[in-house]
Amino acid sequence: MAKVEELPKDYIEGTEHLANTLSKMAVELADKGCMAYMQAEQALELITDALISLSDKTWEGTRITRSNITKSANIIMDAWDNCKKNEKSI
Repeated sequence: MAKVEELPKDYIEGTEHLANTLSKMAVELADKGCMAYMQAEQALELITDALISLSDKTWEGTRITRSNITKSANIIMDAWDNCKKNEKSI
């Protein structure tokens, strides 16, 4: 049976830090209003799933982790952009 290579501690900590930063941004976005609550909720669900995938600490789980982190970041950034556009139009 092949040995499963565990993730380096720095990789795990960096990914957790990124997930925490994105979570804070999603909460700020939800608090800001501008009809972004659903996007923030969707991003938080993806971040939660990413951290669950990361918890196995193997490279196999990182595909889901990376995908969900990327999706959540895109959702958050798009929602922030929409909020800024709405603020300018008011």
